[in-house]
Amino acid sequence: MKPLEDISSKLLATEEGIKGIHSKTKLLAIVCETTGRLPDPFKYFNRKVSGHTYRGYIYLPYGPGRDALFGSLFYFLDGKAKVLRAYPKIAYADSNEMFGEYVYCEEKVDGTNLGFWEESSVKQHFSKTRGTPTAIGATFNGVSFLDVTKKTKLIPNIELLVDEDYTVFTELYGYENPCEYIKYTVPHALKGLDIIDRKTHRFLNEKLKRELFQNYEIPIAEIEWQGILTEDTLNWMIRRSEEKYNIPDGTEGMVAKTWVDLIGDQAFGKIKCEACRQLAYIMAGGQIKIPEIKKAVRKALESISITESFDELFDLARQELLEDYPESLVLSAGSKIREQMDFVFPQETFKVWSNLDNMKLDSYADKAKIMPTLTKLHPKLSPGTVYNAYCLYLRRRGEG
Repeated sequence: MKPLEDISSKLLATEEGIKGIHSKTKLLAIVCETTGRLPDPFKYFNRKVSGHTYRGYIYLPYGPGRDALFGSLFYFLDGKAKVLRAYPKIAYADSNEMFGEYVYCEEKVDGTNLGFWEESSVKQHFSKTRGTPTAIGATFNGVSFLDVTKKTKLIPNIELLVDEDYTVFTELYGYENPCEYIKYTVPHALKGLDIIDRKTHRFLNEKLKRELFQNYEIPIAEIEWQGILTEDTLNWMIRRSEEKYNIPDGTEGMVAKTWVDLIGDQAFGKIKCEACRQLAYIMAGGQIKIPEIKKAVRKALESISITESFDELFDLARQELLEDYPESLVLSAGSKIREQMDFVFPQETFKVWSNLDNMKLDSYADKAKIMPTLTKLHPKLSPGTVYNAYCLYLRRRGEG
């Protein structure tokens, strides 16, 4: 197996290096030095969460390859500098060279990744999607991920678990949060994926993770297979994934997980069926299918709360596709990407947001006062489009 980056040691060094600082410029400089990353993929955010000032950087290195720090946060909460390790982008098991390792292969649920943790200094619980610093306001097609999660009635269980100084990662799925591959018959459900110890910034091993999820009565992603990973077993799992792909309540593949004693941490590798990977289409010089484009757009839109333009969103969607497809195919899919983006997130939304920013209000919750002004400023837009943009703006601010 390829040598793994010791993320825990780098984040512990970062935590030590940022103690007592208050400048965002100094924060970024120290983070780049201790993690060995360039500054460009770090995106600045500034939010009010439950009355607390929450500002800093989220690391979003889009493009080919996977980065174990993807989505991680380096931030100030009411002036105190902090670090949060996020759930990684996962490479394919064969490219990760996991052959010869003992792996646990869990079902790959087709949903939205949500992380939860507690900020004990302010006695508040926080949550995020992969590409955002907060899940507050995070939506897709008008669906609020947190609103759907509340319906599972599992948030109290998760909050009790994170109070033990853990970050808990889950997958939200069901037909109220529709994704691209699997058609679910349940409206909303959630499964636990992994847990990070916040004191060490390391993932827990499989045994301890499963014990904690069971103790706190949080459903867990099922183990589909475990054993030594070889080319033969990998091919069997790909065929097995094919059987469960695109059927009601199926899965989009598996995630192989193995413990690396050298660094005391977990390594990941995803396994998808050929239909899902679409290797045949690539090899034949074909086009990227619409479900794949929709999935890339969906992932790009998870970053909407820290995105400032339609072109920036478009680039994020293209970068998502570049992780799995040749550049020539991604470039040729440009018009389809824009078409899908415009369908779920009209370009005019940013213009409405700009008007709202210019109002410079302390609160934007007074719909009766704000909507008439917005509709006058955008006479060519339907009232529904303007209203949807307004609602997204409220969620973006944490007022929705």
